[in-house]
Amino acid sequence: MIEQQCLADKILQELPEELAAATTFKVDEKERLCMFFSFKLAGPDFQVVLDVVKRYQGDFVNQKEDGRDVGFFMFPKPKPKEEVKPAADLVPPAAQAKEEKPLEALKQSSPMQILKARFCELCEDNGTDKCNFELCLRILGVFEAQSQTDVLEKINRSLDNVQRQLSQIQPVQAASSNNADARSPPAAVAPPSQKVERNTRPTEGHKEGDVVWIYAENQGGERYEKALEKDNDRSNDYFAMRRSIVDAEQAGKKGVVLQGKWCWLSQERDYIGRKPAKTFAKGGGRRY
Repeated sequence: MIEQQCLADKILQELPEELAAATTFKVDEKERLCMFFSFKLAGPDFQVVLDVVKRYQGDFVNQKEDGRDVGFFMFPKPKPKEEVKPAADLVPPAAQAKEEKPLEALKQSSPMQILKARFCELCEDNGTDKCNFELCLRILGVFEAQSQTDVLEKINRSLDNVQRQLSQIQPVQAASSNNADARSPPAAVAPPSQKVERNTRPTEGHKEGDVVWIYAENQGGERYEKALEKDNDRSNDYFAMRRSIVDAEQAGKKGVVLQGKWCWLSQERDYIGRKPAKTFAKGGGRRY
């Protein structure tokens, strides 16, 4: 439990304040530390948390609980450090069993501890006459309000991009031919494509909206498109697509159809792949 408590404290110190305040920890039956959040993480927030988790050999997992998928972050059981004790300090097993005390339950760090660890210990006014804790709290409140304003502005920009994409989708007119299949779904019109130059191979890509795509081939020689996260770290459309795919995965699916193309997230979670969605002319549903 002590190793898990130390690990939880380290993770909280690296997370942004608004994410750390919404974090809870539990230890499962195999003594693995599990981290949960009180709200569903958006694309950028999810990536920030995942980067911190990876530094401590953790990862995002999905498990079935009461018939539903539950996603959370899990860390492997810490390996205890072996200490070499002198012969005089060795205690017989019988005496050691009497001296052992039950371990205390894992406790969540208090907001005051988080605040002091983040700000007070590094503050140049700490321990001086200039230290005014109440004034600092008010200033931090102003910073927090500004941070929330920035987040709302990003959300508004994302909504504007979604609205722009929806306005570009044109309904497909029904074919007048008697041989047309009435069950074929209307195809969405993708945004116009533009060529872009990249710094790594392949040096040429194409851009739709604000997402940069490149062409690749799988092991079977089938051509598909991929959008690398490093090329789209500032793309709102990329993270909107990523969020849709993650939601579909949590619902038990492998991907989602967007603008008439089957989209999925790579196992390394570092790019989005897509290829045209294939449909049967009659019956059988959709095949990808």
